[in-house]
Amino acid sequence: MEPPVADGLLVQFSAAPDKAEEAADVAKEIVLSLAKSGPTDEEIVATERQMANVLDTQMQAPAFWVLALSKLHQNGRTLDEVKDRLAALRKVDRNVLLE
Repeated sequence: MEPPVADGLLVQFSAAPDKAEEAADVAKEIVLSLAKSGPTDEEIVATERQMANVLDTQMQAPAFWVLALSKLHQNGRTLDEVKDRLAALRKVDRNVLLE
């Protein structure tokens, strides 16, 4: 049985206190634009590159592997399934983004 999926979006940014409201408005405009039109091909490529960099960095930490390997038995998964999941995390599915 697969765990439930939680849909959501977290937007984070930094701004000077006197620019926080303006930054929040810009962030909201960007999110609404993405929701309406979807990402560009360039944005998808940039996101895939960023996801790969984050994943590569996380995979260098022993704690990443301790957690991943401990979940094998708990979730009844194989090493091949972990490998497939890691590969899937490196790809951005445009259809999922537009749902």
